[in-house]
Amino acid sequence: MKRIIIILAVLAASTVLSAPIGGLQIVVEPAFRMPAGSDSFKIAELKEMVDFGDFLKTGSNGFLGMLYFEDGSILKLSGNSEAQIVKPETPGAKRKIYLKVGDFWAKVNNAQAGLEVETPSSTASIKGTEFWILVSPNGDSRLICEKGIVEFINKISGKRMFVAQNQICFSGVDGSMTMDEYVPQEHLPPESEPEEPETPQTPQGSGGPSQPQPGGGQPSPKAAPSGGGLGLSMNGAVGASVIDGQTYQYISLRPDISIWRFGIGLDLPIYFDSEGKIREEDWDEGADIIDKIYYLRYGKPGNPLYVRVGSLSPITLGYGLIMKRYTNAIEWPQVRRTGMQMEMIRGNLRFEGLVNNFRELDGPGLLGGRLSYEFKTPIIPVVAGGTFVIDGNQYLGIDDDDNDGVPDRWDMFPGKNDNNQILKLNSLGSAYVDSLIEWDVIPDITNPPPNLGDSTEAVTEWGIDVGVPLIRGKLMNLWIYGQMAAIVNYGTGFAIPGVQFNLGPFRAGAEYRIFQKEFMGEFFDMAYETERVVWSDTATWIDPEGYPQQGNYITKSQTLASYNETAQGIYAEAGLYLFNIIDVFGAYQKMSYGGDLPTSNLYARAALNTSFIPKVSLAEAYYHQPNADKIFTTDSNGTVLGWRVGFEVGSGVSLIYDNRTIYYNGEPEHIITVETAITF
Repeated sequence: MKRIIIILAVLAASTVLSAPIGGLQIVVEPAFRMPAGSDSFKIAELKEMVDFGDFLKTGSNGFLGMLYFEDGSILKLSGNSEAQIVKPETPGAKRKIYLKVGDFWAKVNNAQAGLEVETPSSTASIKGTEFWILVSPNGDSRLICEKGIVEFINKISGKRMFVAQNQICFSGVDGSMTMDEYVPQEHLPPESEPEEPETPQTPQGSGGPSQPQPGGGQPSPKAAPSGGGLGLSMNGAVGASVIDGQTYQYISLRPDISIWRFGIGLDLPIYFDSEGKIREEDWDEGADIIDKIYYLRYGKPGNPLYVRVGSLSPITLGYGLIMKRYTNAIEWPQVRRTGMQMEMIRGNLRFEGLVNNFRELDGPGLLGGRLSYEFKTPIIPVVAGGTFVIDGNQYLGIDDDDNDGVPDRWDMFPGKNDNNQILKLNSLGSAYVDSLIEWDVIPDITNPPPNLGDSTEAVTEWGIDVGVPLIRGKLMNLWIYGQMAAIVNYGTGFAIPGVQFNLGPFRAGAEYRIFQKEFMGEFFDMAYETERVVWSDTATWIDPEGYPQQGNYITKSQTLASYNETAQGIYAEAGLYLFNIIDVFGAYQKMSYGGDLPTSNLYARAALNTSFIPKVSLAEAYYHQPNADKIFTTDSNGTVLGWRVGFEVGSGVSLIYDNRTIYYNGEPEHIITVETAITF
């Protein structure tokens, strides 16, 4: 019996070891593969199987990308590189790569299986991370960690270092080891480098430390390989979502295409109600096609020209007194907006611009821009900038699903044009209409609510700022600045002095603020799309008979009249990326107004590096509360809180739970999405 068990075990082990372990997903010539047991290289072919013992080699402009079948881990070999996939001594042993020379990148998905990379001078032990290893012809090695933590050991001296995110470690053939901070840069030739996943960007101010931003609910398609030719990849998702209080099941295809510096990602969802009927509102007009564009992109942030069309990641212009953490995707997927952000850099001149929604251009909707210039003085550089933002019609923020000009709250005939329905009914005669009203068959069309379709109210804000980088380095930055902003026809605000500082994983900032009457800091903030126009129980409107009626919509600019006192106070923020495990950030404003005006603003966010947690692919939470009397209460308009958690349920398959709550007039609106994300 024991012999049978041993024989079966040996057969099982040999079967596992004999099966191909991966395949070549990207091949750019010149690139070669030498199968195990062979003594000569042959030209590598796309989709070719790869096994233990194989050698991979690239010429000066060559490139190879390999996919591990077991867990979807990705390996990339740049030009003039040579590596071997080492056969494990025993089944279940850690995977191993020997990198003789060249540039090697890996994304390891399975922390338990891990990966070991050996070079002539060093050994790197990896568990669930992303990293580069660069080996020079003389055997010196450099390890750059992009995500996670890598254990790096010098084989000559036995020295050991743990390399964290954005750190670079040198390990020499003489036994030496040194560590330094790393500023990300391009390593692979542009014509052969696969694009990294297209994710929401983190725009920064005119300098100084960056700030973490909240995750929106929108999907993050995985970008296709780019380069000189065509790149194509496909993701998908199935799940459930609550839209306008109704639960829908959905399936979504998310193709991603890249050509040279251009990229396009689509989100093509089909929602089904409880009866299996397709939600027609998503496909019943030509403009709906715009909403299916997740992004159109040219270039990357930091390039001379970068343009992105689609859902906008949180944007801060300058130091944020006018616009801080604005996003057009706060209500996704209930409300889909297709906007644009762009960056242009020409020498010391930099321009940033944005459009919130192309559907609102005839309004116009929200438009903004910032122009800055760095002056190289003999003593110290000075960065000066100007910002201009306009919302041409705040009333475009009213919920009006049938686009008849009558807000949903007042809509007498939901899903139909109220004006047309009233005209049809009046054609039946006043006596007949009066009887229908008396019998509650139809609403009282003789006293209709106001139509706000033609209502317009713009708000414009401009500002200037000056910043001085006292320290500007890889590890530490220290900026001092001052800024001023004015809301046209309202008040003016100042923030001076201000300071931003970062040292390694720690970042902080503070500024002293002085606000005149009718001024609000960060007028265009994370929740602006939900605050452009809100319902007020105390506002009134005049009915057709000339009588005032209680309750009406007011714009955000109209609320400035209540800020009838000057104010002084502080704004402070701090963040810490702790041990490459958790990233936390918080910002708080406290202003001293007179009377009963709200005095506090709060924003907080935390995210976990889940590479250390088995089966967990995502974990983050965020909280935003503007203009509140007391923090951590939910009676202030624009309060947003949410969290996202993702679980790996299989290779290339994750279950993502997204829970977001936005408060309007003290009432919560829940946006809950549960989806299974699939990478094809």
